Amino acid sequence: MGTHGRSGVGRLLLGSVAREVVRLCPCPVLTVRGRGQQLHRIDRVAVPVDFSDHSALALNHGCDLAALFGARLQIAHVVEEALYPEFYYPVLASPLTLTPAMRQQVEDQLRAWLRDKMGGDLEADVHVLAGRPAHEITALAEMQNSDLIVISSHGRTGFRRALMGSVAEDIVAHAACPVFTVKAFGQDLLTR
Repeated sequence: MGTHGRSGVGRLLLGSVAREVVRLCPCPVLTVRGRGQQLHRIDRVAVPVDFSDHSALALNHGCDLAALFGARLQIAHVVEEALYPEFYYPVLASPLTLTPAMRQQVEDQLRAWLRDKMGGDLEADVHVLAGRPAHEITALAEMQNSDLIVISSHGRTGFRRALMGSVAEDIVAHAACPVFTVKAFGQDLLTR
C-alpha cells in the first residue's frame, strides 16, 4: 500500500488511510511511501525488538524474509527514555544514559533471544539504542541503509492507542524505506 508520509497539520486535516489500514487490517501490510521508495532489492532487513510476543512474531517474519532474499538481518532494541511534563525540566534535565554495561547486557539478551526464537544458525547485526522508539528505529534504518523494516502492531485501539500512541504507525509514517507490519491479532504468513 502506498502512503504519503504526512505528519503534523497535514495528517490532522487529511487523516491517513495507510495508518488506518495498518491499524485495522487483519493481515500483514507492506507500506511504501510515495516519495520514490522502491523495493527492487532487499539486502538488509531491520526488525525492532521489545522482547514481547508481538515482536517475536515480527522477528519470525523478518528472519524468513531475510532468508528468502539472502538479506542481512538487523535487530534493534530501544531502551526507552521516560517522558516527563515540560515543567519537570529544571529538575530532570539529564536524559537516559546507556552505560556500556547496560548496552552489553541488552546485546547479550538480543543474541540469546534470537538464538532461542530462531535457532542457532542465524546471525544478525545487533543494535542497542536509547530514546524514543519510532524515531530511533527510523534513524537507524536510514543510517544502516535498511531496505525493509519488519515490525509488529500491538493492535491497540481507543483510549490505550490515544494514550500510548503507536510505534508501528509512526514508523510507517516516517521511515525512509518500506515497512512490513505484521499483526499480533491477525493472520500469520508463516507456518511455524
